[in-house]
Amino acid sequence: MDWRNNMARSEGWHFRRYTLIALALLALGLAALPALAELPPLIPREVLFGNPVKTQARISPNGKMLA
Repeated sequence: MDWRNNMARSEGWHFRRYTLIALALLALGLAALPALAELPPLIPREVLFGNPVKTQARISPNGKMLA
């Protein structure tokens, strides 16, 4: 009878553990919903893929200046 009691205790512990993990994930998911609703506007394609104003930028050997 002792092994049955230990088995029942361990099964209950696993259930509580998985329940707590599920609740934590649900809380994190719900907390992220407002952030998704307030996304910034998209950058226009012309800005990203249009003709560049400057090309072939170079960094000086010491890394402090751009050329």
